[in-house]
Amino acid sequence: MNLTRTPLAELWRHPLHTREMGSQLTNVLRCLYLEAHGYQVTVTELVGWEHSMKNELILARYTGQKKRAAAERLRAILGEFGLTSLLDTRFTLPVDNTADNGAVV
Repeated sequence: MNLTRTPLAELWRHPLHTREMGSQLTNVLRCLYLEAHGYQVTVTELVGWEHSMKNELILARYTGQKKRAAAERLRAILGEFGLTSLLDTRFTLPVDNTADNGAVV
């Protein structure tokens, strides 16, 4: 998919939006990656936006319950943004991610 020819291109037409979009996308991918590897994830705000623009805290607690649905969503998002090559480097998924433990993410 060529995202430059869709309405979504507006999300990164301006440098400030590109930076913020990249930051949000990265944090979403991090959360899905952790869930796919068996972590329970909580995202919270460190301080109010009036104090810091970069204040997202991702908390993860290992449960050992790998989430197949999270792995599938991670693959789908990377595919939508043309980033599937990151599955081989930064976002490698567990080999045994075929059996979801029934938990819904």
